[in-house]
Order: sequence, then structure tokens, then C-alpha cells
Amino acid sequence: MDVWGNSPGDVWAVGWGPDTAHVAIMHGVTSGNTTSWSSIVLAFVTYSSFSGVWGSASSDVWAVGCDIVVRFDGMAWTRQAPMCLRGIWGTSKDNVWSVGAGIFHWNGIAWSETLLRVIQYKDLNRVWGTSESDIWAVGKDGTTLHYSQ
Repeated sequence: MDVWGNSPGDVWAVGWGPDTAHVAIMHGVTSGNTTSWSSIVLAFVTYSSFSGVWGSASSDVWAVGCDIVVRFDGMAWTRQAPMCLRGIWGTSKDNVWSVGAGIFHWNGIAWSETLLRVIQYKDLNRVWGTSESDIWAVGKDGTTLHYSQ
């Protein structure tokens, strides 16, 4: 499960749906003192769960899970390359990092696995940073990785 917001009135949440056969992407919008949540139904997703969500804007939102990566362009959700990912974070729509069964980078065109495969990091769960040159990844058994330039 994860949550990301573009502003206090524009929030996305991901996780399991109402039962194990449904996935959940929820979008919360606040107007005045009222917040309304809507469920996003993806016809091309049958059985999976989302564990991470991040966006560079309300019209550029990513949701990731094991064997499922989807992207919202402001109009529709599209399925991306299937990878087992648990966490996602970025600095812009052209600089997105994701972790899970490896460390992956989106350059605005395609995902690529980083060259850090020399380290055993197959169980990373979350990624976060302060800039494109200061990024942290954490995972199982206290694994902590830090990238800095």
C-alpha cells in the first residue's frame, strides 16, 4: 500500500481492492471541506496488487506492483512493461526510480535496470530521495542503499 499527493486536494492511494480478485487505485479530490474518493477500474488487470504510487503531476502518475506497472497520462491508464516492483519515486516525468526485484530507472522513454546488480538487492521495498543525485532505497533485513553524486 502507498499514497502520493500532487497537492492536499489531489491524492492517489494504491493497495488491494475489496477482495483478493480486485486491485485498488483510489483517487481523492478535495473541494472546499469535502473529499471524495473514486475507485479506478483497470480492465486489463485481473489479479495483482499495487504497492507503490508516485507522480510528477496529476497528469503523470505511476502505480507499481508485482508483475504490474501502469501509468496515468491525465486521460487514461496504460499498462507498461511487466516488472516486479514495490516502490517508486522520481524528480520529474523523465527521471523516475523504482525498486523491487532490482533497481530500475525511467528516462522518459523506457525502463532500464541499473548497473548496480553486483549487490544482492532483490528484496528492496521503497525508494525516496531529495534530488536526482541523492537517492535512498530500503528493503528486507535492514538493507539500505544510498546513491549520491
